[in-house]
Formats: sequence, C-alpha cells, structure tokens
Amino acid sequence: MPLPVVDLAPLHTGAPQCGRSTVADMIDAACRDTGCFVVEGHGIAPEVRAGVFDAAHRLFALPFDDKHRLAIGRSPCHRGYVGFDQETLETVDTIETIDGSAGTTPADHKEAFDLSRDLDDSHPEVAAGTPLYGPNQWPDLEGFREEVDAYFAAAFEAAQMVSRGIALALGLDPAYFTRRMTDSVTFLRMVHYPPVAAATADAQTSTGAEQPGCGAHTDYGLVTLLAQDDVGGLEVRGRDGRWIEVSTEPHQLVVNIGDMMARWSNDRWVSTLHRVRSPAREHRYSVPFFVNPDFHCTVQPIVTDGAVARHEPVTAGDYLLSSFDTTHAYRQS
Repeated sequence: MPLPVVDLAPLHTGAPQCGRSTVADMIDAACRDTGCFVVEGHGIAPEVRAGVFDAAHRLFALPFDDKHRLAIGRSPCHRGYVGFDQETLETVDTIETIDGSAGTTPADHKEAFDLSRDLDDSHPEVAAGTPLYGPNQWPDLEGFREEVDAYFAAAFEAAQMVSRGIALALGLDPAYFTRRMTDSVTFLRMVHYPPVAAATADAQTSTGAEQPGCGAHTDYGLVTLLAQDDVGGLEVRGRDGRWIEVSTEPHQLVVNIGDMMARWSNDRWVSTLHRVRSPAREHRYSVPFFVNPDFHCTVQPIVTDGAVARHEPVTAGDYLLSSFDTTHAYRQS
C-alpha cells in the first residue's frame, strides 16, 4: 500500500485557514501508522533541488584523498565526509525486532557528507563550546556552497511548514515546534549508494547483496525531509511487519518522524523504521534533511487526559550526541 500524499499548501504562511484541519488529520493518521508520508506543495523550487543533487554528484566524484581531507572525524562539530562502511545504523536490537533472531550488524555500504549552518566564533554557542555548533568543511568545488546553502534555506522553510502541521495534528499551537527551532541543530546530508557490483575507492571491494546500503533504523530527531532520485531502494516497515517500497516524483519529499518526536508525542506516534537496499546496477543519491530543535531544548512528553509520561525529559542536544556515539565509528575510536 503506498504512503499517503499530503499537500502542504494550506500550511504556507498567509494561506487561508481552510484545509489545515484536513492536513493535520492526514499527518496524524500517517504518524500513528508508519510515521511516514509523502509531501508536495513544500515550496522547494525544482532548480534548487536539482542544484543540491548536482553538488552531491560532483562531491562524491572527487578522488579518494580529496574526500578524506574533509573527514567528519576532523570536525569538532560533526560536519564532513563519512566513508564507506564507517556507519552502522542497524543494531542487533533492530534485527531482533524485524525477524525475531539476533544477528550481526553489517556496516552501511554508502558514503555521506554532513553539513549544517556554517557558524563562526562570533556565534554565542560556538564561543561557548556547545557541541554540534560550528563551521562546515567545504570541498574545493565551484558553486558547491551556493547550491547547498540555497537548498538548506528552502528545506528549512519546508520543515517549518511540516512542523506547523505536526503541531496541529497533536492539538497544539501551530508555532509550538517552530518556536523551539530558532537556533536548531538541523543537518543536511548527502548520500551516495554504489551498485552492489561496483568496487569503491574506499573499500576496494564490492559489496555483497546481503550488505545493506543503509541498515534498518529509525532517525534520531524531530522530523526528516528526504529528497531522493528515481533509482529506488527505500523501504519503510508497516505496522503489519511488511516492508513498503517508497518511490516519489521529483516534486515530492518523503517525510518521517524520528525518535525525538515519538518521545515528544508520548508514543502516540511511531518513529519510522526504514532501510535502503543496495542498488543493483545504478548509483543512488539522496539528500535527507534532519530537522532538530535547539540544542538546549527540553524534549518532554506531551501528556493529555491524565495519561502518564512514558519517557523522562531529555535535552535535544544530549539525545543527538548519544545517538551519534552509537552509530559513527569516528566517535567510538
């Protein structure tokens, strides 16, 4: 069964009130089911989307040494290049959840590049040494920064629309989450998945069909907006345990909620368990936009009608850091 498609047009700033309740109801139903839906009317211009994919193609085509000079382990604030097999998103617990048996945890066969807002020492959080705030690492590619910055700005506007819809779906003021995203630790990631038969400069070996492009996992943060090409491979797991293949048109984005949002909703909603199969013949590229609140924001379950909170309060920054620690090899060495 395909994922529901939600038109975000009624959530644009200045749009008439009519239609917002329908959007909120659709988001609530999707988040109770798989925690995942497809959106259009998000406002990201086609040429801006094309620009960030062009930037990703050019980045990952760079020589091995050029990419590794930008390794994420060289960054004090989690920005930069992540090589093949350096991240493991699937855990033993996840495998047990899927098939009822323990197993190994194969590393993801993909390469990625993480960016966020480019902040220098004049920013208060950088000056204070707060984790996850700071400068990006930039490749020496003409126009790359401009393409990334344009997409980041447009995607953040789309994320604010989605956040307003999420707030309405939970019966909250539409600005409930956007008020907590004024200095957010939101990340843009570029991802490249090579075909299973293609050798990579990093690993020098081809991956087997059993090695995932990206292992089954849930995202950590508030919400993710994913732009993907037409190669395919993304799957989300339904409540019935079946995997649903997710394909989108170029004007659409996949939206899924993360663990932080599930906690915030007091488990009214489920964070989306998803994976990416390694492509068979073509190279796959995607650009997920991981939306998070401010580092010091307290994530506290929203409790209504006398219900009991199912999670302890936690700051968004601490939660993200602990999640990065479990999945990134450079943080474990």
